[in-house]
Amino acid sequence: MKCFLYITVLVPTIFGFIVSEGFGSIITLLLTTYTSVFWMVAAIYLCDFSMAMIGRNSAYMREFYVGIRTDLFVSLLVGISLVALYWNAPASYSFSNIDLAGAGLPFCIYGVIGTVQAGQVKVANNRIYKRVIRFFVITQMISYAAAFYFLSYVLSGKATVLESIWIQLTVVFSALTFFFGAKQMQFILKKQRMELSPVILSVFEGLPSIPFGYREAQTIVDAWNEEVSATKASKRKVGNKHRGKKRK
Repeated sequence: MKCFLYITVLVPTIFGFIVSEGFGSIITLLLTTYTSVFWMVAAIYLCDFSMAMIGRNSAYMREFYVGIRTDLFVSLLVGISLVALYWNAPASYSFSNIDLAGAGLPFCIYGVIGTVQAGQVKVANNRIYKRVIRFFVITQMISYAAAFYFLSYVLSGKATVLESIWIQLTVVFSALTFFFGAKQMQFILKKQRMELSPVILSVFEGLPSIPFGYREAQTIVDAWNEEVSATKASKRKVGNKHRGKKRK
């Protein structure tokens, strides 16, 4: 699994470095390095999803992925249909088309909708802070706007072949990242319980320690689950007292 993680980091980083030379800008080098994170996160989510589908993940993660399987496949089919239309167009194929990126756009929409819906879910009779939801929605909308800007650059015909491929794949992977992230947040809030994926844990297992790793997240997960349980128990206690007074 460590090899898988190294590949998901090295491939987009090296590819981004090659592409950034074409742009000829330090800022663009930093941008391509930053967006490489989306490639890694999306690849890990897809790996986690695949393991769940073949029964090699926890029951909790399998329940999550089974619940979003339809949305994932619908978005994928829409994206593939768009790619097929571009590919079979009468005009000769050109890398100034945005067929690859088109496969990711449905996931962007699902991501924003999923985040907004997560804000409507109550945990222990309390909704998540609006500013948290607002932050995620704004982040997604900015990314969506950035995707349109760079795809317009591709459509203008100014992008090289490598730039076009890089931009389009980055759009796809960032859209997948937001899609899985939004759906997972919605699932956690509905379940009112959080668990870490054993598959993702195995990916990060054995890596050199970093300031904040996936394993350290277990402490936060346990604390959140305990807080939710305590809040629910407290509210039940208050509710039982209130009902007891009414009977009297």
